[in-house]
Amino acid sequence: IIARSIKDYYPDVKIFSMSRESLDGIVMSKHIWVNDERGNTIEFNHYGAGNDLLEQRLFKFDEKGFKIEQKGMKTDGTFILWLKYENNEHGHSIKDTRLNEDGSILKIENRVWEYDSEGKIISLNGHNTDKNEPVNDFEYEYDAHENWVKKTTSYKGKPLCIQLREINYFGDEPTITDTIDMNKNKKDLPFAIKH
Repeated sequence: IIARSIKDYYPDVKIFSMSRESLDGIVMSKHIWVNDERGNTIEFNHYGAGNDLLEQRLFKFDEKGFKIEQKGMKTDGTFILWLKYENNEHGHSIKDTRLNEDGSILKIENRVWEYDSEGKIISLNGHNTDKNEPVNDFEYEYDAHENWVKKTTSYKGKPLCIQLREINYFGDEPTITDTIDMNKNKKDLPFAIKH
């Protein structure tokens, strides 16, 4: 273990934070999410070493709770992104409009979703979303608050990574989040890992 992750929940003020610290207690990075009453993230702040704010993203949602806009800026004023979303009745984006800083259109991406009679996605842009192919599979174990405490990632039925996490609820002491890599050589992965 070279670092630890500390996650804090503040349910009364709808804030969730996560920080990574070296084992000697130096903050390497910190992320803070501020949520609305529906649980939608309306503000995301990314801090670097020394607790310096590096970037901020703001989100807007419609009356149904679907995300309709995202803006991001670095603290030095550098523009990161501006996206507007048009959603279908299921809440899936059917049109993403990427804007330049001045509001002019940079790129538009359209999506066509198809659903079965139960409302499950069966295709996106004409591509079948059938999950019968051997791809990454995730298995979870949950705590009494219904948050996952163990996540096993598998590829073609073989475990690749097991993540264990202890969640501190308001008033609890911080704990260490461990990740255990089960497959060091990654020879069965369909892609190359670049370092």
